[in-house]
Amino acid sequence: MFFRSLYLIFFVLYIPLLITITFFYPERERLFKTREYHLIPFQNVIAEIKDPAQYDTPGYWRIFAAGLVGNVVLFLPLGFFLRFFIPYKKTIILCYGIAVSICIELVQLIFHLGVCDIDDVILNTAGLYMGILCCMTLHPATKRAAGKFRS
Repeated sequence: MFFRSLYLIFFVLYIPLLITITFFYPERERLFKTREYHLIPFQNVIAEIKDPAQYDTPGYWRIFAAGLVGNVVLFLPLGFFLRFFIPYKKTIILCYGIAVSICIELVQLIFHLGVCDIDDVILNTAGLYMGILCCMTLHPATKRAAGKFRS
């Protein structure tokens, strides 16, 4: 019961943080004035790596790595919390998390709050899956509880 209450508090704090980071961080308005979307997986990542002109930009690699790692880390807690609070199989929880990620990307596209990018969905899913595995490792009872449900 203690862990459940503690995780609920952390989850309630995590959701506004997720919303703030994905929609309202300070640089967002300056960076994204047009509606933009990327539907080919990792096309922009590969193009950025291949463009030597970018290498001279101060902090380029830090920003590049932060974008990739940040998308994974951002959804890691969501996977953990969904797995802890929803005693279903991993595939069902992954579907919930992917739906959240897709909704975020669509909101960014519709309201000009960022770039709608398939890479974000892929990286968010990786973080989600890592969070699920962390929860199953730290709390074996969640693994047993999931066995009670069939999908």
